[in-house]
Amino acid sequence: MDVGFGVSLRVPAPPRMAQEVQYEPVAELGVGAHGAVFKARDRLSGRFVALKNVRVPTGGAGLPPSTVREVALLRRLEHLEHPNIVRLMDVCASARTPHEAKVTLVFEHVEQDLKTFLEKAPAPGLPPDTIKDLMRQFLRALDFLHAQRIVHRDLKPQNVLVTSAGQLKVADFGLARIYSCHMALTPVVVTLWYRAPEVLLRAAYASPVDMWSVGCIFAEMFRRKPLFCGTSEADQLGKIFELIGLPHEDEWPQDVALPRDAFAPCAPREPRGEVPELGDSGEQLLLLVSVWGVLDPPSRP
Repeated sequence: MDVGFGVSLRVPAPPRMAQEVQYEPVAELGVGAHGAVFKARDRLSGRFVALKNVRVPTGGAGLPPSTVREVALLRRLEHLEHPNIVRLMDVCASARTPHEAKVTLVFEHVEQDLKTFLEKAPAPGLPPDTIKDLMRQFLRALDFLHAQRIVHRDLKPQNVLVTSAGQLKVADFGLARIYSCHMALTPVVVTLWYRAPEVLLRAAYASPVDMWSVGCIFAEMFRRKPLFCGTSEADQLGKIFELIGLPHEDEWPQDVALPRDAFAPCAPREPRGEVPELGDSGEQLLLLVSVWGVLDPPSRP
């Protein structure tokens, strides 16, 4: 199967016994759309790994597109070994029945995601220096991905991992895409609360959608709760415009899902009104990386 990254992939052949016993599950970490994720021990090295099991019906269309995309993209980046991108260590078939194959993606194990890291932080929350360090790593990861023409498209605290030593790693590339200025990207991406306005409006978009998500996550590091909690695309846009102000008519994109007059006029608020803990440098960074003041995606880094 050609997956569009210069990589061909097929469902693996029946597994060797070594593959089946090399990784010893220790605990279930969660359940996704296509299977469970486990913490496991590599019997050969003694190290912990994360196993993402993907169910593949026999005789069907093969691996889910999101899995193919994630494997192909991470293999494309493998030789670059960026410290802030989660590492795919192995791909193997771990079981096969007459009706279903099970493919296992083996990732480096990281102790927690950013959502858990924020929840565990004692009051009043993360120290500013810790947030500054995490953001520095986060922006390095995004700069690296965008330099490779990769847009992640699903950045949220659950897809950002943090080691016990404070190292940040971007994970879950199931929606990531290689992009070009001539490519139309699909509209429904990114968890609702972290979607950029142009995605919510179903307008054209590219890598600036990631920077919007980064800005939302940056504010959440201080607040310890999401910045925009809409219940629908229209409600999410309304909450965004209540903070950044309703853009002028000449700034409103053409041929989008909702007209400008669907929203009440409102003036922008100051960032510190919503995130009082921001210092001067934090306020400037929040303005820079997206959330306040711009509907125009090219204005974001």
